[in-house]
Order: sequence, then structure tokens, then C-alpha cells
Amino acid sequence: MTIQKAQQHKSNAEVANSKKLSAKANDYKRPFLKWAGGKYRVLPKVLNALPSGKKLIEPFVGSGVVFLNADYERYLLTDINPDLINLFNDLKKGQDRFIDYCSQYFVAKNNNEKRYYQL
Repeated sequence: MTIQKAQQHKSNAEVANSKKLSAKANDYKRPFLKWAGGKYRVLPKVLNALPSGKKLIEPFVGSGVVFLNADYERYLLTDINPDLINLFNDLKKGQDRFIDYCSQYFVAKNNNEKRYYQL
């Protein structure tokens, strides 16, 4: 096989693999936060690159999409943003309270542009 054919074969395999991975993307859990630099679009590649082990150490947790979709016994989530880390800690301690609090906003009367900007 010539070098050019080998490169074309590799390129075709990468395209096929990319399509396969993106087709699976709908199966992943979405985080409740939108975050700059979010990893959702590259999640299949990130998950495939994670090492095996009992604990995931995530230095840039952001929206949390990686840990929400990874399967480890334990997680260490870190980020430079202290407000973000406090949010995750608060959710860990009082997730039912948070859901109850937020549920008041997810009602039909709030589902319009005017109300959105009032809130």
C-alpha cells in the first residue's frame, strides 16, 4: 500500500469513527450548566481517553459533563472558580432543596420572553 493510500485509509477510518462517536452523543447525560469550554461535544473522545481506576480526578470540572458520564467509584472535582465548586458542594449536600427551589421557575407562566427577563 502506498503512503498516499495509507493516509487516505486512515482519514476514512477517522471520519467513520467520528460519525460513530457523534451518533452515541445523544446517549450521554447533559449537565444542567452551560459552560465555556464545555466538553460535551468531545465527550466520547474524552471518555475513551480516561484511564481505568477507582477515582477520577478532574482538574477542570466546568459543567461536570465528564464526571456525570464516567463510571468511577470516587471523584475529585476541582476548578479555579470557587463559586462553581461551592455550587457542586451545595448540590451534594442539599440536592432535594435545590430541586424544590428551582421547580418554582419551571412552570408554564414562566415560559415566555417577558417573564424570562423579569426573573
